[in-house]
Formats: sequence, C-alpha cells, structure tokens
Amino acid sequence: KVAKPIMEAGALVPDDLVTLMLKERIGEADAAAGALFDGYPRTVPQAHALDGLLGEAGRSLTAVLFIDVPDAPIVDRLVKRAAIEGRADDTPETIAARLRVYREKTEPLAELYRSHGVLHRIDGDRPVEAVAADVLATVNRAAGRTLA
Repeated sequence: KVAKPIMEAGALVPDDLVTLMLKERIGEADAAAGALFDGYPRTVPQAHALDGLLGEAGRSLTAVLFIDVPDAPIVDRLVKRAAIEGRADDTPETIAARLRVYREKTEPLAELYRSHGVLHRIDGDRPVEAVAADVLATVNRAAGRTLA
C-alpha cells in the first residue's frame, strides 16, 4: 500500500522499504528452497542489502538475468499494456521518467553482477516465446534443476 503511489509516479520505492518487504518475504516457508526476484534489486545499495539479507540466511545469488531491450520497444509495449489493462502508471511521460531513473540507478547493476560472474544477458527484443525459453533455460541451469 505504501509502495503503490510511489511506483505510479514512476519513482523507485525507497531502499529501506523494499528491503523490509523483501526480508519478510524471503522468510516465508514457500521461499525456503529459493526464490526468483523480478525487478529487484534496482540500485547498487539494494544489491548490497540483498547480499546482506541472503548472507544472513546462508544463501547467495546464483544468477542475475538481464533482459536487454532497446528503449523504443519498451515504450511501445508499456503504452499497449496501459491501453489493455487500464494502467494509470504507463503514460509516455512516466515511462520516460522510469527510463531516466533506470539509466542512472539500475544500469550500473549489470557491471556489478558481471564482475561477480552471475550476470546472464538475454536479448529481450524478440518474440515472447523465445525470450521465455531463454529465461527458463538460464534459471534451470542456475538452479541445477528443471522448472516448468
């Protein structure tokens, strides 16, 4: 409830709030065998907080997937999503603000995780089925098991 208006404005949720939400979530029983994070971490401080949380739990990251898509298809996809789902947070102005924040705060994570040997770059400017197949194959390799 606290994070929703922040996200609708195209801003990032403060790190302390995200970390608190994550700590609660990874402590739940269904996350005991592992978890997939979608869109987290988004900043270097969040990455360090995640490392700390996972370390406290005796866990570590096994893979980070970077689905790489040029800006133009991102804008097109989000505008279409807004029309289909009636989302107020997918206006061209909000999308542009998100992309600016991404370049400044999130893009540096690719280098951080590349240097840790866990980054897997996936070409996201392809049909959904092809991207999904690459994502699933990468997750399966990282998990050492087959997920459907």
